[in-house]
Amino acid sequence: MAKSAVTAERFAKGMTFEQYVKYAGSPENLAREAFGGYFPDGGSFAAVRRDNSPVFRDRYAKARLSEPQAAAIKWLAAQPGGPAKILVISEDWPSDCRRDVPVLARLAEAGGMELRIFNRDGKKILGTRRPDPAAAPDANHDLMLEFMNGKSGAEWASVPVAVFYTADFRELHRYIDWGIAIILITGVMLFASEGNKLYVNAAFTPKMVLLAAALLFHYTAHRKAVANEQPPAWGAVAGLVSQLLWIGVGAAGRAIGFV
Repeated sequence: MAKSAVTAERFAKGMTFEQYVKYAGSPENLAREAFGGYFPDGGSFAAVRRDNSPVFRDRYAKARLSEPQAAAIKWLAAQPGGPAKILVISEDWPSDCRRDVPVLARLAEAGGMELRIFNRDGKKILGTRRPDPAAAPDANHDLMLEFMNGKSGAEWASVPVAVFYTADFRELHRYIDWGIAIILITGVMLFASEGNKLYVNAAFTPKMVLLAAALLFHYTAHRKAVANEQPPAWGAVAGLVSQLLWIGVGAAGRAIGFV
């Protein structure tokens, strides 16, 4: 097994959440290239980066855990060999990062875990599907290579990446470009704290049905439709259906508080 680039020394060089949010709005960050779109081979081309620090602050302010949720995370982190450190690879332009990183910060706070955030790219956007540390010495491509997102025989440098470690850097779990993991974890904790109320709520069952349908569609029809060998129109239709399903999940979730 290859030696990991994640050491105590390297981990300590990452940014805290507060440092990361400040950095997101800094001239140094705004001078870096952002994502503009995909080339046919899966690489990316650049666009002008905008200040997303207000979005991170707003999402963090709204991502408050309930007392039972915070207690569950604190209990888990206190177990022998429990999670003590969270390494995150992020960029501020993907909506998934703006959604997940503030939640990870809240989870780290609740469990007394140490969170460190690393940019994926340097001054230039990753223009190829596979990172090359030699081509971008100012990036963290060596870290990214350890946590590539593999699907159907191909791989992508997807963000966000979140890796949970023990205090001595034994890896416990990772998720890669899979924000649904956080949604499911916090959802289970919420149900555990308010199960009786949710069980009789008229909007709860529709939300669960729509969530199951959205997940099933994403990992079956949607994934096939957006494959490179499929006609572009299939991907457009799959994207529309996926959006409608997830909008339904969100609407039903919001309705829970009103019925």
